[in-house]
Amino acid sequence: MSETAESNRPHAVVIGAGPGIGASVARRLASEGFDLTLVSRDTARLGELAVSLRASGGGDGGSDGPTVDVQAGDASDPAALREALEAVRDRATPPSILVYNAAMLEPTSLLTVSEAKLAEGYAVDVIGAIVAAQVFLPAMQEAAQGTVIFTSGGAGIHPSPGIATVSMGKAALRSAATMLAAEVSEGGVHVVSVAVSGAVEPGTLFDPDLIADLYWRLHTQPQAEWTSEEPFDGVAA
Repeated sequence: MSETAESNRPHAVVIGAGPGIGASVARRLASEGFDLTLVSRDTARLGELAVSLRASGGGDGGSDGPTVDVQAGDASDPAALREALEAVRDRATPPSILVYNAAMLEPTSLLTVSEAKLAEGYAVDVIGAIVAAQVFLPAMQEAAQGTVIFTSGGAGIHPSPGIATVSMGKAALRSAATMLAAEVSEGGVHVVSVAVSGAVEPGTLFDPDLIADLYWRLHTQPQAEWTSEEPFDGVAA
């Protein structure tokens, strides 16, 4: 059983916990006292992030720090992802925060992209987020609290023919967040997509730490201020 199952600290699940937004969100939540479960198909990178969090004093598993659990999970395989997330659900306390940050960021054109690549992109960008919501939202609804954040992008609002797959995927992800929010927000669960409309790079207006700050504000904002979509245009709110 995971240590998070016996902790009194709040629990957060970050899916797509790679470098950039995922790692910054994990660091921010660790600093706020959350136990973490990090999910990615890159287990080596997951391990490195967990070690980094523990070494920085956030996630060492000691009495004064949160624990950091890792779980291999491939968003391009919805059935395997569901199995991985159900394993997290069964061994850990229900999350107060769920972040879905997986995306397939590859150049594609509708004139040449294969059916297989289209299906893979939709699985990563959309189906994985819905699977995660199906696994973790019931406990959030029962607790009448929680935040679900989907990392979207400007391409979902302004589609580009050079990144066709992710443009369509992020547009569908926005719709998914809007529909889920309509179903669960009155019960106390906040579902929101964040449209990051620029290249994420440390030291810029799209620094992933600034985006992590926004995610934390979304989790802590009053229910009267909730929306199903939040833009991030390169300036911290």
